[in-house]
Amino acid sequence: MLHSRALLVLLVMLISSTAPVVFQDGQQMTSDLDPTSPDHGAAGRVLSCQMVNISTLPPTLTLSNQTCMSINLGELTPGTVVAFDIDIYPAPIDFLVFKGGQLPAYLNEQTYRQPGFWEQNTSLESLSGNGTQWHWQVPSDVTQTIWYVVLDHMAHPGDNGNGAQGGDDTNVMLSITFPSAPYWTVLDSLQSLAPDSRRQLLGPETLTLDEGTLVSISALPLRGDPDVFIMTEVQRNNYLMNAGGNFWIDGTELLSITSAVARSWTVTSEYAEQPLYMFIDNKAGPFGGGDGSTEARATVIIELLPVMAAQISASVNLADEVDVGQTIVLDVTVTPNLSDQVDLALTDWGFDGGDADSTSGATIEVFWSAPGNRTVTATVNGADGRTDTRQVTVFVQDLTNPSAAILGGSSVLTRDVNSDFSIISTSTDNWMIKREDWRVDGALVQSFNQGGSTFSHSINSTGNHTIELTVTDGADRIAAASVIVQVRDGTAPLVTPITGPTSATVGEAVTFSANATDGESSGLTYTWDFDKRSDADGDGFDANDVQAEGNTVSWTFTESGAIWVVVTVHNDGGMNKSVDHLIEVEGVVTTQTGSNVPFAAKIGVALIIFVLLGAGGWFLLNRRQTELEEAALAAQHAAAQEEEEEAVPEPTDVEQIAMFDTRSVALTGRAGAAAEIAALAGVDPGAGQMLSDDALSAFSDMTDGPVAAAPLDEQDPILDDLDFLRTRDDEKEKPEAEPATTTPPVTESEPAEKASSGAVQLPDSITIASPPPADAQPVTAAEPAPEVQASTPTVRTACPACNQQFAVEMPPELSEAMVACPKCEQRIKLQR
Repeated sequence: MLHSRALLVLLVMLISSTAPVVFQDGQQMTSDLDPTSPDHGAAGRVLSCQMVNISTLPPTLTLSNQTCMSINLGELTPGTVVAFDIDIYPAPIDFLVFKGGQLPAYLNEQTYRQPGFWEQNTSLESLSGNGTQWHWQVPSDVTQTIWYVVLDHMAHPGDNGNGAQGGDDTNVMLSITFPSAPYWTVLDSLQSLAPDSRRQLLGPETLTLDEGTLVSISALPLRGDPDVFIMTEVQRNNYLMNAGGNFWIDGTELLSITSAVARSWTVTSEYAEQPLYMFIDNKAGPFGGGDGSTEARATVIIELLPVMAAQISASVNLADEVDVGQTIVLDVTVTPNLSDQVDLALTDWGFDGGDADSTSGATIEVFWSAPGNRTVTATVNGADGRTDTRQVTVFVQDLTNPSAAILGGSSVLTRDVNSDFSIISTSTDNWMIKREDWRVDGALVQSFNQGGSTFSHSINSTGNHTIELTVTDGADRIAAASVIVQVRDGTAPLVTPITGPTSATVGEAVTFSANATDGESSGLTYTWDFDKRSDADGDGFDANDVQAEGNTVSWTFTESGAIWVVVTVHNDGGMNKSVDHLIEVEGVVTTQTGSNVPFAAKIGVALIIFVLLGAGGWFLLNRRQTELEEAALAAQHAAAQEEEEEAVPEPTDVEQIAMFDTRSVALTGRAGAAAEIAALAGVDPGAGQMLSDDALSAFSDMTDGPVAAAPLDEQDPILDDLDFLRTRDDEKEKPEAEPATTTPPVTESEPAEKASSGAVQLPDSITIASPPPADAQPVTAAEPAPEVQASTPTVRTACPACNQQFAVEMPPELSEAMVACPKCEQRIKLQR
């Protein structure tokens, strides 16, 4: 049955879409059929309806029998509310509403009284009488399209006698408007109910309301006597189960609606913030309501006026918990807003002198820099243009003690006795610092009437002293801070030279000792660094390695070379003094062995070692005996020399330079040279003793050319910076030395170039000229022997006046010489 009806509807729509319809606004429609034809009432005829626009609709019109009028409402947006107000007298008419696409079905006399052809909800048949009003809302499930209202005063073949069938002419007064609904209109539409039925109009998504919200309920009845009321969820459940009891909230019910009616209800705390429901009822009962025996039609209008009541909340108690400088959070999110009646993001704030990042928003942060009672104002803006303002008072107090602080914190300060020092206050307060007091060991010394003061003082006694700072803020809150000042004697200890050998062998244990005194320190500590040119601890400093402690230590060197040993003595005040000591460490020959060497080879090696040890022992025994003999001869020679020192004047600086410099001009012919050379050789020239050829060759230079300069890498670093023998008493600058490979031989008339070596070098040979005795025979000068380059040993010593250690190259032919200290220039007798 349903399938056949659907096919019929499709067939009618197809026919209507192909039927020729021609009409113009305000013109009669034409038809191919004569209205007087016998087939005039047959299906398929085309009606002649007067077409008018809503803008040209006359306020009063007359419809003749078997005529109609089509009113173009224009394109309407879904949800648009259309208000109708009509008076009809004396004959009834049909009030029909069509979409633009369905109007041809009516005009072609097709069956229009089907769903999808006319807007059945707002179409009224056999309508008559005065003051008929209703509202119709364009359905939301259709697209924007043109809508038509047809005033029908005709009989139709397809209406089966339903509705008005024409008759006498009738007068119509019609008003069609498009009212602007108030902002909070939540329902405005025509409701149609069959007998004994009901419908829920609104639910919790709309009717969960804030306390104080005003609800306005209006009804415009068309037919029947329906009921409208609001109920709670419990009441709704009883209502749907047809249980007894009261089904509505008192003050919200409209019962047996037969005329236009309206009432308002304000939401109380009992029903606020809970789900509510609204129903329209066309059933028998409840008591006092309609009986629901006939169709019911009525326009129901529901409008809300949500409460506007700004509320301010805070993160702290505003009466007694707000501190100066404390940031607090204020917000208006507690403002009633269940209907989204307030745009909280647009809230405007006033802070009465407070500091905040923003003055608008639902939540803000604010603080005050001084105590006082502050008024905070918040104005909320409603979505409908309304506003509401709320004020709260904030009691701002200074609740925080000041923060007393001294620059540098609580670190112990070290100062010298009677030395001036300054201590700076870095104290802070959330409001203000009124006073700062400085005390030394409990006694008040100085006060300031502001923060950030600088305290200058000196202490005349050693030991630990307490400097205390007391800070008072504007609310008379107090805080204190202190620092310990350790007063010490600012002089470093006195350290004697290091006692220890000047030479050693790699692997040999060597003992060093040092002594120091300090009248102001009870305890001294000694730290040793056994190579001041090597950074053993990797801290970037060479001479501060701590490799041993104590005033006497033992150390075994693992590397050879000239090594400076440094001892540093520290006193109780943190002062220190360092002295150094030079030691020449010689290497040893090591033999590498391994587990893979054959046993026979090991035996051979052992035998060789045994033989070498035996031969070495014999050699050392003989050498020791020779050294003892040489020492005895040297002692005799020294005794003789001491007797002659008083008669022989001490050489001048220039003479010592010439005497020790192998590249200086020969002493031949200089007055007094013979006596000086004889004195150095241990011969008394006044006694008529003559120098032997061997002794003379030790002081003579058989070549005219200069002696080659020592290589730079062999120079002694101790005297390189001082070079005292080359600079003392020089009256004019001597020519610079040329490289040995390019310098031509120097003639006897040219002075020899100055040596570049930093160490003091005694002459390898000196040419001595003395007058021959009266009875001596003339001696023919020997041919000059070729120059022999020999290595010169280095003799190390320490100055007894300043403890400076230095080295001097001394030819093996000399056993003693006079030299000057490179540091203090003290003259020292150097003996081998």
